[in-house]
Amino acid sequence: MTSTPISLIAIGAALVAISGCDTVGGRADAFADAYNKVAADFALANVNSTLPTSGQASYSGLAMVAASANMNNDVFDSYVGTSEFTASFNNAGGNISGKMSDFAVREMVANNDPDAKPFFDSLSQLDSTTTTQTAASIAAFFSEGELANGEITVEETAFGNNGAFTPKLQGELQHGTTTLVVSGNGNGILGGNQANVVAVVGGTALQNGFAMTRNGVNALGLAAAIATKD
Repeated sequence: MTSTPISLIAIGAALVAISGCDTVGGRADAFADAYNKVAADFALANVNSTLPTSGQASYSGLAMVAASANMNNDVFDSYVGTSEFTASFNNAGGNISGKMSDFAVREMVANNDPDAKPFFDSLSQLDSTTTTQTAASIAAFFSEGELANGEITVEETAFGNNGAFTPKLQGELQHGTTTLVVSGNGNGILGGNQANVVAVVGGTALQNGFAMTRNGVNALGLAAAIATKD
């Protein structure tokens, strides 16, 4: 009787575990975990502090994208995913880069889909008293969506002593027959005690060169990420 080497068993188990995690439900749950992590620390962004003058920091958190080619702005392809950033600090400020990835996507009708309300609420507030319930509701909603391939990169950008920066966002997200292309400048800030929080947003309404197309048609929308130190 032959036996399978333990190393092959371990590799096989790892592959099963990885493939099982990369499901639409797994990505929705990952967003919920990131939402809870960010909300727990987000209040620190209100703490005014000088930035570190040396060293590096890594950040992880959430990402949200919404895009509509309907000029009434009521039907959205809405994406939830995760984000990660790396920052290096010096006496003049520093540099930061990152990405938004691992998205789940679902089409929703604004103001007409009660299941979508937590998603729209999450765009405007992070309330630690309702975070767990909100995150769970969002995860349940997007677990019935689709996987989206691709990512949005936040190209390396310099920031000054005030923590502000103007990143370039670039990438494509694909699901089914839909391709969303994101390109242009966003707004970014490192805030909180010793730069505990990083936030980046690009939006077609910001008029700073940010643009989206959905299957080649100009779209309205935004791409945003909020992350805290690991």
